[in-house]
Amino acid sequence: MSSETTSPLTFDLQQDLLNKLKQVQKEVGARSLSEVVRYAVSVFDSSGLDLKPSSHQQISVRLSSDLRQRLVRLSKQKKVSVGELLRAALDSLPTELSDFNLKQTMPKKKTTTKKKVAKKVAKKAPAKKAVKKAVKKAAPKKKVAAKKKAVKKAAPKKAVKKAKKKAKKK
Repeated sequence: MSSETTSPLTFDLQQDLLNKLKQVQKEVGARSLSEVVRYAVSVFDSSGLDLKPSSHQQISVRLSSDLRQRLVRLSKQKKVSVGELLRAALDSLPTELSDFNLKQTMPKKKTTTKKKVAKKVAKKAPAKKAVKKAVKKAAPKKKVAAKKKAVKKAAPKKAVKKAKKKAKKK
């Protein structure tokens, strides 16, 4: 079970049951309340189940998919909530756990390493006005040219051909 992944499960606990859970955690040296809950669910015998309502406090623990499926299956059989089953399992937990095994109850944590990627800074294009100003400054100023004579436009080809023909006839 130590290689399985876990997922969070939130349920209510009575304050005295939570205190008992914390005391058991200290005594057995469990790293989390989830370890103790996983152990309690794995050894829980639901045959003599008698449930009564009272004030509760909510906690979250991580359970493997096998333990979660076991709880869901039992809750459907007994027609009670998963939380009620968890409370019953924890309530039936003895104060001294002689066979508590940390390796058995604690699944391996996922270890992920984040890759550091250096961000490339994109060069910003200069503003259009700034570019135009720079071009004007960089370009040498043109000298004022003397006025050119007006150039006559060339006559259309057809008109030129007609004029040549008339000139030949004469």
